[in-house]
Amino acid sequence: MDYKKMAEQILDGVGGKENVSMLTHCATRLRFNLVDDSKADEAKIQKVSGVSGVSNRGGQFQVIIGSDVAEPYKELKNMGVGGDDAAAEKPKEKKGIGTMIVDTLSGIFTPILPAITGAGMLKACLALLPLFGVSSETQTYQIISIMADAAYYFLPMLLAWSAAKKFQCNPCLALTLAGILLHPDLITMLAGEEAVRFIGIPVVKATYSSSVIPIILIVWLMSYVEKAAYKYVPKALRYFLAPLLVFLIVGTLGLLFVGPIGFVLGNGLIEIFNVLIDRASLLTMVLIGAFMPLIVITGMHHGFTPVTVALFATYGFDPIMFPAALASNISQAGSSFAVAVRAKDEDIKSQAASAGLTALMGVTEPALFGVNIRFKRPLYGCMIGGAAGAIFASIMHLKAYANAAPGLASFAMFIGEEKYNIVWAAITVVIALVVAFIATWILGGDYMKSSEETEAEAAAEISDDFDLTAPIQGKVVALEEVPDQTFASGMLGQGVAIIPEKGTIASPVTGTIANVFDTKHAIGIQGVNGEEILLHIGLDTVTLNGDPFQINVKAGDKVKAGDTIGKFSIDKIKKAGLETITPVLISNTDEFASIEPVIGKDVKIGDPIMTVHKKAKTEEV
Repeated sequence: MDYKKMAEQILDGVGGKENVSMLTHCATRLRFNLVDDSKADEAKIQKVSGVSGVSNRGGQFQVIIGSDVAEPYKELKNMGVGGDDAAAEKPKEKKGIGTMIVDTLSGIFTPILPAITGAGMLKACLALLPLFGVSSETQTYQIISIMADAAYYFLPMLLAWSAAKKFQCNPCLALTLAGILLHPDLITMLAGEEAVRFIGIPVVKATYSSSVIPIILIVWLMSYVEKAAYKYVPKALRYFLAPLLVFLIVGTLGLLFVGPIGFVLGNGLIEIFNVLIDRASLLTMVLIGAFMPLIVITGMHHGFTPVTVALFATYGFDPIMFPAALASNISQAGSSFAVAVRAKDEDIKSQAASAGLTALMGVTEPALFGVNIRFKRPLYGCMIGGAAGAIFASIMHLKAYANAAPGLASFAMFIGEEKYNIVWAAITVVIALVVAFIATWILGGDYMKSSEETEAEAAAEISDDFDLTAPIQGKVVALEEVPDQTFASGMLGQGVAIIPEKGTIASPVTGTIANVFDTKHAIGIQGVNGEEILLHIGLDTVTLNGDPFQINVKAGDKVKAGDTIGKFSIDKIKKAGLETITPVLISNTDEFASIEPVIGKDVKIGDPIMTVHKKAKTEEV
């Protein structure tokens, strides 16, 4: 795999380096914060070799790669994409409160996941050491235990660093504030029987090791105090006075108010899960097992990260989230394997088999985006399998003892104090896999058809009358209004013209790209009804040598009505002093009985712009 080429193609698809304000990655996805989401071309990115899918959710533009995501990420960083300074330049955009929360949590927790995952797997390995004769009383065992506990105990410091990056403030100052919460002397003072007072105000006896919410709130407060300090402190005094004010103001408010509030919120979150564990564990796990694929699609799964971290910090294990996620992940493998067995197309077989193996290991994006969502019915199959596995996991009180993506590659995460926990995990895997496979097999789907059958069905659906839909958004006008006699006279065919409002181009029909002009200003499409379509973007735009145009298709590509096939810059065409009005023509008009255009309406992509009537059989003879 040429990761440099992949990175270049992805960068081109997201609108170039200047359109990326921040770039991170998780286990399987490149995560872009884009300056302008409208500049990203999802269809173009999905055609890049090695890309399994695209998702624009939770305030991030995500490109699903798979387990080798780190390689294109490195190439993009080598190109200088998404530097820290660029993040500050991104204009603020209005987002819903849910999107803002998910975006914030994702930005904070994604960078620290390797530390949490590594520590969690090390904890799982500890459970295996006694099997090899290593006693838990030995110093070797105890030191490894310290290694495993460090990431959780000092979790506020990890979060302080990542939160400072997300809130765009000084990470070193944030780490120091976390250090205050974890300072041994403060812990000793708060553990004593006497009340602790600071400037005459009682300090709440809270424990901040392994906590999540307090430090996030403190760093969020710090981001505002720091900006104010550097704004109002005289430049000559700023170097030492601004940090001093940050420590005094945020440190005081953090200890007396913000930290305790976060401590109470964190305990409240745990209490909620105590209730769920005691009274509604089965329902909760079934819902997670069934609907986790949909949660991942929306990007909302990052909202669960603080919950799982808090569960591990409180109980030492997770009795809900990861056991249900194990059933969901394995069920996606079961659905993909069913598709691989039943599909007639060799490419689909290969892709589904590969995605299924990856899902077995705990990485589900290739299966989710490349197979299950693509064919729809397998998605229902994996939801049924996930629910079935989650029911068993709940009944047997399955627990996860480490923080990792549940799957066979991380199966050690289910080894713990309970003797048969790993057995219950194995049975959960079998149930989810088998039920999802059977459900998907029964449901069937379009993947079972060969390419020849699909084309035959498309031909069978051809009707006597058919519509052409708007390839661009704008106002439809009569062809006679085009200020070019060649088009206005109908010499090149009948049709309509559109005065564009936006620069996205879609196919007006289902068919095959016949040709794309070298200057990219015109596209020919052969429709399934025999119609020959000509899209001519603007007038005399051939003189611009392709500069305003980005066309994502080539001759021979199959398209469906409404598929995005390119973009163009209205501003560039106008700046060149040219007309943007776009004729949409049927070149072989004589082969049809009549054309009924829709004139004078504002249309969006996909709205009908003309109805074409076929000739009667007697006329065709």
